[in-house]
Amino acid sequence: AMVAAVVVLAVLGARLRAKAKAARAEMQIEDRIADFYDLRSALWESVWGEHMHHGHYGKDGLTPKPELTAQLDMMRELLTFGSVLSPASLPPNPVIVDCGCGIGGASRFLARRFPDASVTGLTLSPYQAARGTALSKAFGLEGRVRTVVGDALEMPFGDGSVDVLWSMESAEHYKSKAKFMSEVARVLKPGGKLLMVAWCHRECPPKLSNGDNRILNAIYEEYCIPYMCPMSEFTTDALRMGLRQVQSDDWSPAVQPFWGAVARSALTPAGLKGLLACGWPAISSALAVRHMMAAFRRKLIVLAAVTAVKPTAEMVAEEEAKKVVC
Repeated sequence: AMVAAVVVLAVLGARLRAKAKAARAEMQIEDRIADFYDLRSALWESVWGEHMHHGHYGKDGLTPKPELTAQLDMMRELLTFGSVLSPASLPPNPVIVDCGCGIGGASRFLARRFPDASVTGLTLSPYQAARGTALSKAFGLEGRVRTVVGDALEMPFGDGSVDVLWSMESAEHYKSKAKFMSEVARVLKPGGKLLMVAWCHRECPPKLSNGDNRILNAIYEEYCIPYMCPMSEFTTDALRMGLRQVQSDDWSPAVQPFWGAVARSALTPAGLKGLLACGWPAISSALAVRHMMAAFRRKLIVLAAVTAVKPTAEMVAEEEAKKVVC
């Protein structure tokens, strides 16, 4: 009887996956991403709180710390990496944009860190925009933090209007990494900074193996990712779009403990209750954690930190002066 039940569940699961895959194939990637986060964000918040990104567990990933502390450290590390260390690092009344903001956790973190800043978070998810707005109001930040529905590939901001473009683990969702970087270069003010972390795959060569591609395709399918690129694609695109002082680093070792923590959280009473309430799509996402863990073990996924600056007129003039005429 037990074997028969397992077989029935396996067959049912396969049929549900096939039906869901067929339905997703008919949707635009932006709509798929919006639906993905509309369904899962409340569950994530109930278990993990307002932050929807990796935690940083020290450079080698061996520093034990509570998960919330690790997530806060992740944001602090990105600010340090981009040399945005204090309010004095930015012009007065800076404008900050948080692309792929979730329910606004990073937006509020940045607003507290930079008390004279205005922060606008962009998300494709109407649920996240509404929840982010409610949370910012509850924390007394509604005057400085907005969370709106918007597309990072068509940002609703004027040219040269943004001091800091923050993107914490959202660029992997973008169907054109080059278009995103073009938008970053457009909206940043001269001297403005890009601070981003994104899921990437390792550099090639060596060529991705069939096993590598199977794991990546499973991750793409489950987490609504059109494709991942190597870290060098982001840095090359940044340079092509005219950004300068481009730096990158592989933070994969620092975040590797995170997925084990995610797996454990799914097995807590709150996690199990939430998964059952959300139904098969959320359960399938939880089961896909194994693919992320396998990808990290194989050094297939790179968590890339990238920072860059839009050059000022003075920086451009200095570059021109250094050119050697042949």
